[in-house]
Amino acid sequence: MMPKHSTPLSEGSPADPENTDPEGAPRDDAAKNAIPADPGGETDDGADGGAEGGEDLAIRATRDHGARLLTLAAEGIGRSLREGALTAPRLDAEPPPLRENGASFVTLSRAGALRGCIGSPAAYRPLAVDVIANAWAAATRDPRFSRITPSELPALALSVAVLTRPHRMRVIDEDDLIAQLTPGVDGLILSDRGRRGLFLPQVWESLADPRDFVAHLKRKAGFPPDYWSPTLTLDRFTARSVARPFTEPRPPFA
Repeated sequence: MMPKHSTPLSEGSPADPENTDPEGAPRDDAAKNAIPADPGGETDDGADGGAEGGEDLAIRATRDHGARLLTLAAEGIGRSLREGALTAPRLDAEPPPLRENGASFVTLSRAGALRGCIGSPAAYRPLAVDVIANAWAAATRDPRFSRITPSELPALALSVAVLTRPHRMRVIDEDDLIAQLTPGVDGLILSDRGRRGLFLPQVWESLADPRDFVAHLKRKAGFPPDYWSPTLTLDRFTARSVARPFTEPRPPFA
């Protein structure tokens, strides 16, 4: 058995790829969970999740340890539902990339419909810890859904996305932003005046037009679709994902 974490693991923020309600955006009150107030400020210099040998953590973690990420997420959900408590992984037993600070989103779906999604817009804790905490939160704390019950688990599909390090975009105006975006690839964080919205790359599946993508992201952050400001900041990232049907490992922690 693994020791309980000395303090409760905190979850990230709700993130429905199709949710345009500002309440669905990563919230500034998440600062109490040590998420930086402006994750877009973490650009090339000194950002967590940096590359080893030129490779971003998202690439290394999902390519080499994708199965372990999914196992951690399943463990985080299954054990917390049974015991009502969240248990941290033994980091010394995890591969080195999963001990690095990383930002993840965990998505649960049932019959193709979203059932819960919680994530961290910026890297601030070890990736293994982040995945377990966000998986537990996606199952129990997403305010848009009822708490998942153990009987639902066999019908769920599980996805873990690891965000690459965000890069600050240099844009002149919205037309310039539209020209620089790569549909189907780019995730985007939009920040201004203490408000922030984040879209994962999979949002392109429902908002394929770049102008619609940007307009909906502005709405998610609490701005009108035609909003523009010289103080607006835009940070681009991608995400690497792994997925499988929910299958809880036995025993829950090795």
